[in-house]
Amino acid sequence: MLGEPGNSYELNVVANGKSYNAISTMPQPVHLDSVGYETDAFSKKRINAIAYFQDPAGMPNYYQFIEFNNGVQFQNNRGVSVFSDRLSDGKYINHTLDDDSTDISVGNTVTIQMNCIDVNVYNYLYTQNLITRQNDFQSPTPNNPTGNISNKALGYFAAYTIQKKSVFIP
Repeated sequence: MLGEPGNSYELNVVANGKSYNAISTMPQPVHLDSVGYETDAFSKKRINAIAYFQDPAGMPNYYQFIEFNNGVQFQNNRGVSVFSDRLSDGKYINHTLDDDSTDISVGNTVTIQMNCIDVNVYNYLYTQNLITRQNDFQSPTPNNPTGNISNKALGYFAAYTIQKKSVFIP
């Protein structure tokens, strides 16, 4: 479904006699200037994609990044890539997607999808990352990220803008 930046969208579901509701406001889009790449400084074998964009000043912005290699979405074992401009408001950003993978190689085309998301979606995805990384080093804990859907439903409802750019690695 196509939305309009600045508008709020509501989800209402009734299942098994329970009502679930959520609201998400679609942020204004931020222009993804380009996508680049660099060889990882430590391994010299890994190639990481980089998103380049100008963060708008004076307003909080939240981003989700999804990476594709030759048209196939990465299954990132480090969690979902999210970014907040809390410490870089108004700056030109070069955000490296550290996907802990050796899947990108010479001759590949890498695509980054940048989603501008609202704070509730960011908080869910950020918390999910923390839980996932914690569980990599410890036994599983019974934590769930806090979503924006009522009645303690697991998950989130999101209205977001999408931009994609690609780079060929010669």
